[in-house]
Amino acid sequence: MSYVLITGGGGSLGTKLALMLREEGHPIKIFDLPGLDYSSLEDKPGIEIFTGNIAHMDTLREVVSDVDTVIHLAALLPPVAEEDWRRTESVNVVGTENLLKAVREQKGEAHFVFSSSVAVYGDTIDEKEPLSADHALGPNDFYSKSKVLAEKLVMESGLFYTVLRISGIAIPAFLEPPAVWPFKRDQRMEFISRDDVVTALFNCVGNKAVRDKVFNIAGGATWQRMGYEYVTALFDLMGVPAEEAVYLEVPGWFHWYQTDDSQAALTYQNTTFQDFLNRLAKAIQELLG
Repeated sequence: MSYVLITGGGGSLGTKLALMLREEGHPIKIFDLPGLDYSSLEDKPGIEIFTGNIAHMDTLREVVSDVDTVIHLAALLPPVAEEDWRRTESVNVVGTENLLKAVREQKGEAHFVFSSSVAVYGDTIDEKEPLSADHALGPNDFYSKSKVLAEKLVMESGLFYTVLRISGIAIPAFLEPPAVWPFKRDQRMEFISRDDVVTALFNCVGNKAVRDKVFNIAGGATWQRMGYEYVTALFDLMGVPAEEAVYLEVPGWFHWYQTDDSQAALTYQNTTFQDFLNRLAKAIQELLG
C-alpha cells in the first residue's frame, strides 16, 4: 500500500486536505506535533496519525515507510518564526532536510510536494508587473530565509519535487483581525482562499506534469487588490470602520502574482474574491444567529 504523507497535517489546511484525499481513496499518514486536536481525523478508516518531532530521524523513518507522496506543510510561521533564528532553522530547514533524508532512504520514487511561500521574493513593492516564479529571490527575514534554504534542499534532493510558493491564505470565518495587517495600505496584494490551496495540493498527488516544477499559488485576478481595498471589504462585512485598520509602515512580502502556469497544471482557482466574501458573510450571519 502506498500512502500520502501530510506533515503538519493536524492544522486546518492539512486536515481538510487529508479528508479530501481520503474521500478519493488515498490512504493517508498524518505527522504533526503531539497535543493537537486530531478529533476530526481520529477513527477515520484510511488515516493513520503519527506525532513527534521532525528533528528525530527514527520517528521520521517509521512515518515515511510505504509513502509515495509527501506533502510537507509543517513549518514554524510568523510571528513566532521571527523570534529565534535557531529555532526557525531547526524546524523549517533542518526538519525539511531530515524528512528528505528519510524519504531518500526508502529508495523509492517518492514525489515531494513542498509548501513554500511568496515570502521568498522579499520586498517587491516597486515591481509593476505580477511576479512570476522565476523572479529573483530576496529573503529579508527569518521566515523567508528559512523557506529559501529549504527550497534549495528540496530541489537538490534527487527526489521528484513540486515547490508551491503560496500567498496569504484567507479563511471564510469570523476571526479577530490582525493587530497589524501584513502589508502597507497602498501595497499590491493577492491572497487566496484556503479551499483553493487545498485543491492545489490535492491536484499535485499523482500528477507527473507538476514534477520538478516551481509554482506561485495565489487567488487569481479577482483577488488582486490594494491592501486597503481588501481590508475595507472585510471590515464592511464585520461592521468595523475601515479607519481602525493598522497597516505596516514598511513593505510586506505581498504583491500580485503570475499564476497562469499553476492554474493550467492544478486547476485550483475556483473561489473568486466575491465568492469568498459571500462565504464570510454567511459565516458571520450563522455566528450571530
